[in-house]
This record gives sequence, structure tokens and C-alpha cells, in this order.
Amino acid sequence: MRVVHIISGLGGGGAEHTLLKLVKETKNYDHHIVVMSNITDLAKRLTELGAVVHVIDFKSGFLLLPYKIFEFASLLRKLKPGAVQTWMYHANLVGGILARMFTDAPIFWGIHHTSPCSTDLSKSTLIVTRLLKLTSRRIPNKIVYCSNSAKTVHELFGFTVERSALIFNGYDPNRFVINDEMRRSIGQKLSISESSFVIGFVGRYHYVKGIDILLRSISVASGVIKNISVLMVGPGLSTYNSNLIKEIDDNSLVKYVRLLGPHDNIHDLMSAFDILILPSRSEAFPNVLNEAMLCGIPCISADVGDASTIVGKTGWLVEPCSIEKFVLAILAAKECSDDARNWLRRRVMCRNHVLENFSVKKMAIAYSDLWTESNGV
Repeated sequence: MRVVHIISGLGGGGAEHTLLKLVKETKNYDHHIVVMSNITDLAKRLTELGAVVHVIDFKSGFLLLPYKIFEFASLLRKLKPGAVQTWMYHANLVGGILARMFTDAPIFWGIHHTSPCSTDLSKSTLIVTRLLKLTSRRIPNKIVYCSNSAKTVHELFGFTVERSALIFNGYDPNRFVINDEMRRSIGQKLSISESSFVIGFVGRYHYVKGIDILLRSISVASGVIKNISVLMVGPGLSTYNSNLIKEIDDNSLVKYVRLLGPHDNIHDLMSAFDILILPSRSEAFPNVLNEAMLCGIPCISADVGDASTIVGKTGWLVEPCSIEKFVLAILAAKECSDDARNWLRRRVMCRNHVLENFSVKKMAIAYSDLWTESNGV
């Protein structure tokens, strides 16, 4: 069966990596990926898995838009998909409309954002979400949400309830593992003392990610915990970011924080963490929590999106934006880590919780069932 995936772009976000994992786990399907902007290294990885990647760059200029639409429609006619899976807002709208017009395939929208009216969305995206609301009863056979919170918020916004489906993201337990040897190796490379309490943050530099909350909380906690080390990983988290450097300096954390920037082998770096903190103001289904927990890293998370479902009883949930609550959670985690036996038990519990609830195989089966049932296979 041929599945055509339509995606806005192949950046380094959660939806893109979920697509990569899904293709890897469902090699029995003939996957074609239509990318609506420039391709990245992720396209090569998809090709290596056997998928065929097509590029129709809608960012190449307004004058070329009619040609791009014609090119897109012609490609869909040629491919004759058995199912069309779209990813993210713009692809849901453009890909959904063209697939409805030029194919007989069932169409599945993919929603990977918490709110369709969030302040971090551009004006054009806000227009797109309103158009999606208006067409949600006509275009998709199903609307696939990656989190309960995203499903609830979109339905309240006006997306049709009758076509909702919930499929949690899945994670590869062979890539993210508990690796104490790697922890020691990373610690040595970064000159981190074995007695340090290492706090990790993984994400991009953006207001919604709550980096200001993270730094202010750690600044207060460092007055009690003297051996803190902070590792910050992700786009924009480098010494080239003068605004971030100022924030770190303003919080008197220069001697504690290491800015590591984006990193391909995030699972290796996570092995060096004692805890991971997610201070985000908004999330849908934060992948980083699952990935850290598979590495045996307990998490302190703002109670946003589906964080409570992911963390469960393995870590600490905190009122969003509350510096006081984050500080208390950091101190509680440090105290727990001082009891080696109980801390190891907690680390194992983290991994087992993700394995039982959010495996990549479970996700792949859910998508496969969705595609085949709609085709009567």
C-alpha cells in the first residue's frame, strides 16, 4: 500500500522526527514524502530507509505559486496513494485540499501543536488554523492528534469532534538507553566533577520554552546546592547568542552553565544529566521528556500539555511559570539523588514507564491500523 506523506518542511522538530520513526517502523508500506519547502539532512535519512522524497518548494516565490499547485496536483495524480498523511498546519490545509480534489485516498491530518491560536504562531499560520477549523468536517477522514491536550484545545477551538483520533508519539528504546559509561565519558570531556548535580535542558531558544524561568529557578537553587552543573542543548543555545549570555550573567550562573548548541547524538548527552527540566509555557506532547526518561533521567516538568501523562509518578510536575515551585522541585530531586538505591529505582521506573506506554512499535501499529481500516484492507 502506498502512503503519501505531505509535510511543511523537514526541520529538526518533533513532527519531522516522528515521521522518520514511523517510516522506519512501517517499511512494509510504500512511503512517499512530499516536502513543501527546501529539504534538509533528514531527507537523506528518509531515503536511506526506502522512502521516496519529492520537493515542491512553495517558498520559491508568489509568482510561481500557480505552477507549484499544478506540479503538486500532477504528482498526486501520478502517485495514486492508498492513504494521504499530512503533517502540521500548512500541509494539512494545502495537502489536504489538493489530495481531496485529485485523489480518492482517505486523508489524515496530523496535529502536532498544542493550540491553534497560540501567541507563538505567525499571522499566516493563525489564518491557516481558522481555515482548517472551517474545513475540518469536509477534508480529513480523521484528524490525528499527538496529545490529549492538543485534541481538547483544537476541539474547543472548533475542529470537528467526530473525526478525532489520538495517537501518542513513540520512541526507540534501542537509541535511548541507560548508559552510565557514557555519563562518565561525557563528564570527563566537559570537565564535570563526578560529585556534580547535573541539570539538563534540551530545546530551542524561544520564549515559549521558558528558558528565563529555568535560569531564575536554578539561580535560586544554586544558593542551596553548591555543586550544580547546567548543560543546555539545542538551536540557539550557544555562546553566539548574546541575549542568552546576558540572561545567564544576570542570574549569576556563568560558572555553572555550559552552552552546547544543537547536537545530533542527544541521547549521549542526556546520559550525563542527573535530571532534565522542562520549564515550557506551552507544549503538546513533549518528546524530550520521553527521551530523557528512556535514558533513565528523572524529569521536572511544567504541568503543560500531556506532561502529566508522560511523567506520571516518576518525576516532579510543577505549576507553569512558578519559580518557587521549580526551585522546590530541584531541591527535592537533589535530596532524592543522594539516596543511591532509591535514585536507581526511580531511574529504572522512568524507562519502564515510557516502554509500557509510548513505544515506537505501539505508535506504528496505530498509524497502520488507521491507514488500512480506512481502505478496508
